[in-house]
Amino acid sequence: IESSHKPGPGSLEASILALVEPAIKDALAGYKVDASGIKAELDAKIAEALAKLAAYQPAVLEVKRPDGTEIKVEGGHYLLPRLIKLIGAGLFPFAWGPKGTGKSTAQIMAAQALGLDFQLDTLDPTTTRSMIQGYRDATREPFYPSFAKAYLHGELYIGEEIDLAPAAVQSLLNSALANGHTNLAGDSVARHEAFRACFNGNTPGRPTTAYRERKVMSEAFADRLYFLPWPRDPAISARACGVLPAHAPVRKEATCSPSAWHAWIESVIVWTTDNAPTIVPSDRAAIQGIKALAIGETPREVADALVFRGADAELVGKVLHACPIPEGR
Repeated sequence: IESSHKPGPGSLEASILALVEPAIKDALAGYKVDASGIKAELDAKIAEALAKLAAYQPAVLEVKRPDGTEIKVEGGHYLLPRLIKLIGAGLFPFAWGPKGTGKSTAQIMAAQALGLDFQLDTLDPTTTRSMIQGYRDATREPFYPSFAKAYLHGELYIGEEIDLAPAAVQSLLNSALANGHTNLAGDSVARHEAFRACFNGNTPGRPTTAYRERKVMSEAFADRLYFLPWPRDPAISARACGVLPAHAPVRKEATCSPSAWHAWIESVIVWTTDNAPTIVPSDRAAIQGIKALAIGETPREVADALVFRGADAELVGKVLHACPIPEGR
């Protein structure tokens, strides 16, 4: 330490400085600036801040299409990855749940992720046969509505509010989905190999207290669909409001062999025949279930989608108690 003030020799000030100066020098000698330590601490704080910031950003889903191209989809519902796989595999997912949960938005995002054009159709009690199959005008020129266009050109058909559609419309859709051909504008036409379809609604195919106007879904049509419960995703509204979103529910991965799945379906058919006749599994549940398991759906998810279809939780519990679902890796 150098001081500009130099006390005179033998003065009291000089004596005090002589006693204190060594102690000050020793103290300062032990204080060393560790530049690397400061940088590491700063980097850690920056990383922490960026992690908090990232939590506010929309989720980014990277999708690799069958042709090898990759696409990123931002801000989707946490169930979007499952929806994309189901549509891509040729299953017909029916997303059902409360209003405003982003069902239609997610299905449009799925079309974009899969590289499919889409036809969006809102169904209600006034929907007629011609609104599905089309017709020929006075000049015999065919008119193709949304479903017919998707069926012919290999697009994704999104049928909104399917639980409001009349039974006759569900029957037409049932036939077209089940077979490789259907009648459009008076002609029997083949289904395009790239055609895909999905549906949405507010109920699992029957009226509820909140949605009394909904229709009872045809059992034959319901058997074509993959029932996908669609709850709200709180993270979407949280991000929109600048609030730190909660984490999406953790999904337990599990699977089973095709033989185990078939055996379970058979046991459920036997038990429900006498004990729960409102639950009617079909051979389609066994066959489509294998396809769903192959793309990563769990046995319980497949059971909910193809067997229980929104049935009362107490009844589902009884079935599962009598016929434990096969799950394992």
